[in-house]
Amino acid sequence: MMMEKLMLSPNIIGFLIIIGGLIQHIFPPKKINSLYGYRTPRSKKNIEVWNFAQKLSAKLMISVGVILCLFGCIALILGLEDQLVNTTGIVLMISLFLILLIYMELTLKKKFPKQL
Repeated sequence: MMMEKLMLSPNIIGFLIIIGGLIQHIFPPKKINSLYGYRTPRSKKNIEVWNFAQKLSAKLMISVGVILCLFGCIALILGLEDQLVNTTGIVLMISLFLILLIYMELTLKKKFPKQL
């Protein structure tokens, strides 16, 4: 029963996001591309901006994953209903990724004002 509860979406999604962030941190994309990494028009302006964006976004992804996993574990400890945990986890994930995107773009704009 406890193991099934650990499979709630915030825990699974959070774990996958942590893995994705670790992969991007350990193996950052070397060249600007359209397949792998933090890819926005702003991050693809030049290689300096690209490299900075990859490092920062990997760290932020790991943070988002940890927050989701913590939420899932706290919900498990509190004995919250599965459907509530899953729904709230999805809303939390979407909210955190929107915050990540806004923070990344504002940070890139501030750090590289002349290059963008």
